[in-house]
Amino acid sequence: MTNQDDKSEATETDSGGWKMSIARIIAIVPPAAMIGAWIVSTSNDITYDPMTTVTGQLWWAFVLWPFAVGYLLFKRK
Repeated sequence: MTNQDDKSEATETDSGGWKMSIARIIAIVPPAAMIGAWIVSTSNDITYDPMTTVTGQLWWAFVLWPFAVGYLLFKRK
């Protein structure tokens, strides 16, 4: 096995690593944002409307959430 083969194997594993990291972040952020918004709303005696959380600044994370969870389930070991 040559040094170039080692580099190609390392590149293959590294390219999958950043995808998995992004998928984990996207899988964690939306539920955490909803739980946090719910906790803040209930502690301030405000009615909680989940649509305000979903359509806020993190809307892209809620759109990508099913794909991220699917990717994590598909690529798990």
